[in-house]
Amino acid sequence: MVIYFSKGLAVLFAVEELCRLYEQCHKKPLGSYFSKDGDIPLGSERFFLMLESEWKQRGREELTIKNDGLSIVVENEDVFIIGAQERSLLYGVYHYAEIFLGYSFVGMKESQKASYVSNLNIPITHNPRFQRRGNVIETIRDTQYVKQLIDWGIKNGLNEFFFTFFLWNEIGPEVVGELEKRNYNVTLGGHSLSFLLGRELEKAEERTVFFDRHNIDLHDVVISRIIEICKAYPIVNRISLWPEDVGIQEKNYDSFMPSYIAFVEKLKDRLDQANLSVDVEHIAYNAGLEWSMLERNKHTTPSSKADVLYAYWGRNYKQSLLSQEKNSIRAYQALLDWDCKTKDNQTELTVLEYYSDHFMLSELFPPLLKRIEADMEDYSCIGVNGVLNLIVPIHQKKGALNQDSEYPWKWVQMINNYFYAGLSWGRDIRTLRDRFFVLFGEKENLFRQLLSELEDVIAEHTYWNIPLFPARIVDPEKVSNKLFIDNVIHYLDGVYAFLEDHSLQYPGEAISLPEEDLHDFPSEEMLSIYLYHVQKKVETIRDQWRQKT
Repeated sequence: MVIYFSKGLAVLFAVEELCRLYEQCHKKPLGSYFSKDGDIPLGSERFFLMLESEWKQRGREELTIKNDGLSIVVENEDVFIIGAQERSLLYGVYHYAEIFLGYSFVGMKESQKASYVSNLNIPITHNPRFQRRGNVIETIRDTQYVKQLIDWGIKNGLNEFFFTFFLWNEIGPEVVGELEKRNYNVTLGGHSLSFLLGRELEKAEERTVFFDRHNIDLHDVVISRIIEICKAYPIVNRISLWPEDVGIQEKNYDSFMPSYIAFVEKLKDRLDQANLSVDVEHIAYNAGLEWSMLERNKHTTPSSKADVLYAYWGRNYKQSLLSQEKNSIRAYQALLDWDCKTKDNQTELTVLEYYSDHFMLSELFPPLLKRIEADMEDYSCIGVNGVLNLIVPIHQKKGALNQDSEYPWKWVQMINNYFYAGLSWGRDIRTLRDRFFVLFGEKENLFRQLLSELEDVIAEHTYWNIPLFPARIVDPEKVSNKLFIDNVIHYLDGVYAFLEDHSLQYPGEAISLPEEDLHDFPSEEMLSIYLYHVQKKVETIRDQWRQKT
């Protein structure tokens, strides 16, 4: 029997989930009982779901739960799942299901292993490594897939979803219930000025100067619209509105960031006046590779009201944050500067990473297991408050080959997303690897080695994002400068040779992907499809680069 002590929406959902998972495992029902006044029914197998405050009220020993962490205490046949807040009880239920019931939540579809721990008479406490852990979604208009991500995210320790205003307007009403019952934090924002302004500002070049102080009337239009949306959706607890995704003009270098921060502070004041408990942040982001939008100059006074979201576009994912490459050094110094100033002002610093971005990482998408592990350690040492992961679908070009339309980007991005989610929570990398690679059965060790070597070879292509900007290595048709051609071809030759040497039994071009759920496919088959498409893409773009010589 599941005994619970409060009726919050996420608590009730946690009770439902524990009953469902237990029943599927033991093939017998597990009922539930709401204990309002402390009356506890007798039983031989009891689960207690309670908040840490309720645990303390019953005079139990002090627990070391922080942020939205959890504890699991087993006493004889009684199991206590204790959470810092309502959402934490869901984390606790899924963690219990993994350890004691043998469930796996690696993929979108949960599965169950044959063996599991049947008894463990010690307290288990897990506290997240970062306060903010979530996915940023800008252009995914697949409502069913977003719902799957929401369900998968809570099972893997995420606590936030970030939507652009554009996307929220389209799918928000359909997914808000799924977010609410899991007690997610929701951020709205992104590059959404044209949505918030409508016809007030139609020209892209005008939107780049929107944040200038003289645009008071336009500021009021945007702020009023944001307040209206926040009132309609109380689940929204943060606004992160970004400038347009283009570099600023040279004449605005000194004034852009101060004006932008002033607008965000004005937005915060107006939200407070409307009695809305909504945080705000501004982004430090090198749009158009413009460093003055990432770095803080002498004219910029850091805000004491607004948090900072740091996003360095163009990173070479073959290298660590501490790389001595000149762009990496400059970006890292900007990160440390924002970190120092946010700590001084008691505001928060969150990093946006591109681990699941099929635009920046392209169809030559690298597994980044080692990079994410090192990044999470480095960001933790710096002391940032959060790390978010951007998910972007594959970019379909006009006249793209059929192989592009059949590339399983949803499955592929989950490789990095899974390790990001677990490591941002603070799970042990060895445990994560074991749970991931066991899905490959007898070929577990083969794929461990293969993905490790693949990361070393393919991640290096991201180096070319800055030299070729605004093109990527997969865009030879956009590159007119012949300076880099020989080096690019040499690199692609090496990648192709590696893939040929490590080729699996590829499924062939006639493979037909399922339309709805890619995770019905065995993992070995999906990985083979992914590698097949990467090899075909390398071969195609290498030939296109050769034609430019």
